[in-house]
Amino acid sequence: MKSNDSYTQYKKMFSDSLLNHFPKEIEHIQNGMVATTNEKKNDIGLLLFESGLKDNEIDSFEKEINSVAIAVYDSKKECLLIVNRYETQETYESYQTVIIPDSVSVEKDCYKGLYPIPNFKRFSYTNSEFNLKKAKIYVLEAKPQKVEGKFKLNPNNQMPNQWKNGYSRGIAIDKEEKTIIYWLVEW
Repeated sequence: MKSNDSYTQYKKMFSDSLLNHFPKEIEHIQNGMVATTNEKKNDIGLLLFESGLKDNEIDSFEKEINSVAIAVYDSKKECLLIVNRYETQETYESYQTVIIPDSVSVEKDCYKGLYPIPNFKRFSYTNSEFNLKKAKIYVLEAKPQKVEGKFKLNPNNQMPNQWKNGYSRGIAIDKEEKTIIYWLVEW
């Protein structure tokens, strides 16, 4: 299967220990993948979208993942700690400097105790029908440290001081859309 070949190649760019929550192979027909390795933009990650799942598959998976998650967020939550929050498609593609309104917006009190999650909006150009407004976001692991490996990342000025570098991995589930997103981000 061609998509499994691509998936295997994408996975080789990242540490196996950070991808152990991803499926070994793609089993569902409706899927999409995004791999980013843009060191200049502190944008390193892999997202796998799987759609068209059956209700019982999602329920079983959600029960299992809920027991190992370190945090669960509702995508409707007003305050979420999002990696590269101020990045737009335009600033990303043109390598423009991202404009941050002020330091207070990066160090909000509501971010204390939260774990970073991907900027899912930046991946809206994928073919997925995923609507983050109706999802549960399960963080499986997040640490404020650089990942040992091939990526050389500078501190990220879009993140609070304690999270200037780090990684986060997890799963987002939209039961209504019957979609799961597996994700890993490094910054």
